[in-house]
Amino acid sequence: MTTSARRSSTSRPSSPPSRASLVIKNSFRPDGGERRSRTGRGRRGIRAVTAISGLCLLSLDGKGMTGIPGIAARVFGATARLGVSVVMFSQASSEQNIALVIPEGDRARTVAALEQEFRYERLTGAIDAVTARAPIAVVAAVGDGMREHRGSRRGSSPRPRGRM
Repeated sequence: MTTSARRSSTSRPSSPPSRASLVIKNSFRPDGGERRSRTGRGRRGIRAVTAISGLCLLSLDGKGMTGIPGIAARVFGATARLGVSVVMFSQASSEQNIALVIPEGDRARTVAALEQEFRYERLTGAIDAVTARAPIAVVAAVGDGMREHRGSRRGSSPRPRGRM
């Protein structure tokens, strides 16, 4: 989903003006599927829009990663050895893509470390590329009563049973 806000913070959390609204659109159907939410102190729902800028999106892509245990562990191991903070991590359900968000200043050395870590997979074609896109920002809507909104844990699936 892509997100746009009429008023939002560009670098730190803020309390939105009482009449601000957030527009959420489906990136696959940009002309439809839109939701508008009012923000403000007296209402449940979105209380603030936060953004963290100065980040980089790294991606490992390749059909040879499918079903191979330990790929994500190796990604985290390489970033941990560098002392790089991973802000966000995602793996496609097809297991053909791993994406992580890191500080932009760590871009070059992290790409080099991942290329070194996966040099064999790159040579055999199991991993097509290690790519980086910067600058990017991570944007999030935070607030009270958000879990009652569709798409959140309570609205989309039952809570797991048992202990976690």
